[in-house]
Amino acid sequence: YIHTYIHTYIHTYIHTYMDKDREQAWAQGLQSRLYGAYCKLRLAKLRRDCDDRKDVAALRHIDAICADGCSVWLRGIPARHTMEMSDDVYVHACRLRLNLPFFDIMPATCPKCGVSIAHDQQYIYNCPRLCKNTRNNRHESIVHTLLIKATEANILVCKNLSHLFVNDSEQRPDLQIGYRNATDTLVDVMVTNDTRASEDSRTAAAVRDKAAAEKRARYAAMCAAHGMSFTPFIVSIHGACGKEAQELMRDMAVHAVNHGSSRISDYGEFMSEVRMEVAVRIQVGTYEIGKRAMMTCLHDSNRHAARVTNSSSSSSSASRRAR
Repeated sequence: YIHTYIHTYIHTYIHTYMDKDREQAWAQGLQSRLYGAYCKLRLAKLRRDCDDRKDVAALRHIDAICADGCSVWLRGIPARHTMEMSDDVYVHACRLRLNLPFFDIMPATCPKCGVSIAHDQQYIYNCPRLCKNTRNNRHESIVHTLLIKATEANILVCKNLSHLFVNDSEQRPDLQIGYRNATDTLVDVMVTNDTRASEDSRTAAAVRDKAAAEKRARYAAMCAAHGMSFTPFIVSIHGACGKEAQELMRDMAVHAVNHGSSRISDYGEFMSEVRMEVAVRIQVGTYEIGKRAMMTCLHDSNRHAARVTNSSSSSSSASRRAR
């Protein structure tokens, strides 16, 4: 009903008061603004309903997927191959956004640590013993994306930072970025899951802020010793970026326009490219983590079934021999 009313109002107005040259652009812009306002009202009502039901998990999920940057991969146009997503990755990203599990039928417990995941089906993305290497691959893909975009922006960037490491210290930043006439910046990337059941007491933004504070505390001494600043690049599995991550991408875009190659002439275009490529790397990496986790679960289930079958066969053979 509301969509019909908006559609009728727009066409009546433009055919009565406007010339044909401006009809299409004006109608599309107005309809987009009206529909956006309608969606905001629906979202506010949904929040109130969840609050009345005291559904903390639903409120936390709504907060996580409504953060700035969560829909970049959904609305963006894959203008380059680094922005492309396969059908499987896209379907998984949509399921994750709708708070659906990786598969409709999920295991009851984690095969590695035995934790029950019946009420936390996103645990497979965060288990410290499950798919650790795949999570590292996601992390490295995001770091590589930042490295490539910084190089395109004509920014001095270094990835091999062994000269900053102290023995076997855990202080191992991912990138060192140097702007013209500015202090070098150390960057460390981290992907958070803002919708985990263990984060009930904090909002999605608070989860990212807490992760950023922990990163700053970890690298404070290193930055002070080398006279550098630090930027925690915190992103969520839904694509939301922390405050410092957004500032870093804006600084890269400004530098790209002022000092980059002739191909880069528009701030908004470069900013959109960086956000889109980072968002796609997050979704691709998260899909690979989920797929690897489910393969591990299936392998362990088959192995357990084989042991049960062999044990039953041995018992039957022993019983027949006894008779």
